[in-house]
Amino acid sequence: MDNDLATQLASAISATSEREFFADADTAEATFTVKERFGRRTVNGRIPVRRADVSIDQDGLPSGTASLALTGIQTPNARRDRDLQGRRFFATATFPLLDFRSVSTRWAGDKVVVDGLLSIRGEDCPLSLVVTKTPSDD
Repeated sequence: MDNDLATQLASAISATSEREFFADADTAEATFTVKERFGRRTVNGRIPVRRADVSIDQDGLPSGTASLALTGIQTPNARRDRDLQGRRFFATATFPLLDFRSVSTRWAGDKVVVDGLLSIRGEDCPLSLVVTKTPSDD
């Protein structure tokens, strides 16, 4: 999954207070781009967001969790989607969600790096997301 996941989630996030936000599960989705073997083709896809909660600390650093519904993964190829949901890849019958939880955050120049754990197929693996803050009027 690309490093823009947090930015993508932000487009469907609403505020519950000045420092706490949540994703609207009816409209939120994460997109991804993967290069196939040998870089010949690029595959784009979408995964529905079931839940995402973000809080911002006093220094402007985010922390939070997100759950993506792997059972809803979509690429331009239905056969690939079935393969991705099958036992060989995500095994969505047993592990329907991909979960991320932040462990620490830090500034890296004008970007924020969110270090966390990605839980997939019952296993945790470290993942760092690079977040670019984009000001908005609202």
